[in-house]
Amino acid sequence: MKKVARITSIVLLILLGISALIGAYGLVGDPSGKSAQLPEDLLDSTPFRNYLVPGLLLGIFNGLLSLAIAVLVIIRARFHEWIVIFQGCVLIVWLTVEVMMGIYLPAMTLPYYVIGILLIVCGSVLRYHHN
Repeated sequence: MKKVARITSIVLLILLGISALIGAYGLVGDPSGKSAQLPEDLLDSTPFRNYLVPGLLLGIFNGLLSLAIAVLVIIRARFHEWIVIFQGCVLIVWLTVEVMMGIYLPAMTLPYYVIGILLIVCGSVLRYHHN
């Protein structure tokens, strides 16, 4: 069970990291959101005028952080189980804040909620089977 949780964590973290960096690249490269097919009025209920800052935050907190955590899991760094749980929580908080601000894209939001939950479960399994 621990091996499955470890491999699943690594795969999910890499998937999340790469997809977040791709999304961030699109948003930072074209802050209007047009190239990502995101309407500007999607930001009307947020403090942002364009997608630049959300893109940067996405790239840092869900992109780079996820990839760094994947490396920590691969090398079995101390407390990596807790860090996997932390990243799952970061993702769920990220998505929840988006939804609270009126940004809800079912095709993206729901699958990433599942990824966040799976990261928390995998980290918990790793923690439970730590010894």
